[in-house]
Amino acid sequence: MNHKTLDWLFRQTARELSFSSCPFIEARLFIQHSARMTEAEFFHHLDSPVLVSLEKKVNRLVEKRKAGWPVAYLLGKKEFWSLEFKVNRWVLIPRPETELLVEAVLSLSLSPGPAILDVGTGCG
Repeated sequence: MNHKTLDWLFRQTARELSFSSCPFIEARLFIQHSARMTEAEFFHHLDSPVLVSLEKKVNRLVEKRKAGWPVAYLLGKKEFWSLEFKVNRWVLIPRPETELLVEAVLSLSLSPGPAILDVGTGCG
């Protein structure tokens, strides 16, 4: 009989991701992604038993993360400027500091002046 709970999987996954700067966040995201659950569902079901299939899915993500894959590629998405973008290994992942650049450019473009054209600064 399997007595492993979602909380156990969460803590075990975070331990495996201890090399990361945010192991608990990554562990939660990997579990949510693998189980197709929301953050609220995750916290509501911490005492629920874990299926072996879910544990295997999460472990595959952990192994790829250990191999250096970015979290965004493993989840297939990345939030940028409150928008969610699909990403994969063929596109650049939006960086947090780029949000500051967008805000700076938008503050400039509110005043009368030249138009701004973005050419070749990203992947598409």
